[in-house]
Amino acid sequence: MPAGRIARVVADLKVLPRQFWLLAAAIFVYLIGVDMSYPYEALYLNSRLDVSMTTVGLILGATMFATLPMHVVGGALCDKLGRRAVLLIAMLGSMTLYTGLGLTRDLGVIVALITFEAAFGWAQFITSSNAMVADLTPPEGRAEAYSVSRVALNAGAVIAAVIALPLLAADPSFRLNFLASGAVCGIVFVMVLV
Repeated sequence: MPAGRIARVVADLKVLPRQFWLLAAAIFVYLIGVDMSYPYEALYLNSRLDVSMTTVGLILGATMFATLPMHVVGGALCDKLGRRAVLLIAMLGSMTLYTGLGLTRDLGVIVALITFEAAFGWAQFITSSNAMVADLTPPEGRAEAYSVSRVALNAGAVIAAVIALPLLAADPSFRLNFLASGAVCGIVFVMVLV
């Protein structure tokens, strides 16, 4: 990339405030936590709990319907409680799912955890973090800000895979992955809180 283009990109990114960069860091770490385990939920249900793949598909597909209306609810909660409060709720939702998956083998509890996280985890995270990006950035920097937040999401997903593989090698039961994901979401909870 030519030096002039690099200078222009750096200048564009300097428009973004410090608070935005803290949010981008939280997004990055959160995606590491989630994607260390999310891709393995179906494998866990099938290989460790002997749930057929058809039933796994029904469980994961049906619980995702909890996500749809919760985006609307999340938007209202963001306006009423504030974006940060809703982001904290999201972290609690994700922590609950992954810690629960690491601690239980009861299918009914797992379905409840997945449904709970679909409604109060990812749905609230994406709603509140997107609202925060808009709040924290000036209109002229908003396109760059959403681009940076998308890069943070994707980079977190890539790093998560790199971290997950040694954890799976150390503990093929998925328990270590799930508990580590819960812990990483807890770190993001603390990042958002302070």
